[in-house]
Amino acid sequence: ILDPSADLNAALDDIVRYYRVRCMPPLLYSGYRPEEAKWLLPHLRSAHWRLKYVTASFYRRTKNILPQYNSGVCIEHPAFLTAESAALLTEGGGEWTLGITERLLRSPNAKAYAARAQDGRLAAWLMLLVFRGCGFVQDVFTLPAYRHQGLCTALISRAAEEFAREWNYPLYLCAENPDAVRIYERAGFTLYRVLSQPDWWAAPGE
Repeated sequence: ILDPSADLNAALDDIVRYYRVRCMPPLLYSGYRPEEAKWLLPHLRSAHWRLKYVTASFYRRTKNILPQYNSGVCIEHPAFLTAESAALLTEGGGEWTLGITERLLRSPNAKAYAARAQDGRLAAWLMLLVFRGCGFVQDVFTLPAYRHQGLCTALISRAAEEFAREWNYPLYLCAENPDAVRIYERAGFTLYRVLSQPDWWAAPGE
């Protein structure tokens, strides 16, 4: 919700309908608007939406280094969704990630990376976006059963390498998980900015 003068109740109703028609749990994310916490969050609380706060930081790739990783990892560049990649996205990120990815894959400024585990299963995913003179890494995940096999390291390393070769733009990502941050730091990312206030998302109460 980007307009503080909007009818907030009507906006929340629209959001709930949008998600529920798609059989998805309704969610609302921060729009990073000035003074947003003062005019939107009290209304969400009064409307009985549950708020969850997340402390995250932005990282920028400042070192052109490639960490050592399993060169045998098979990395693919999905140009469209298949039943296999859709299953991975749904399990790893949910229906929301699946829907957003389907739309982004049609954009010339988005590129997907997927990694296969040794058993042949598509088990890790990363999306790289170019927007307003910057690159952004998002939707990075590895299925729980396939973690600690170097899949995420291989993805972020390949994506950073190709981005540096193809674009003369800075590359950013947002992270909060310490294990993920260690992987990103090994790929040349350093802390750029800590959010001045926690990020948040909200869901309607039961």
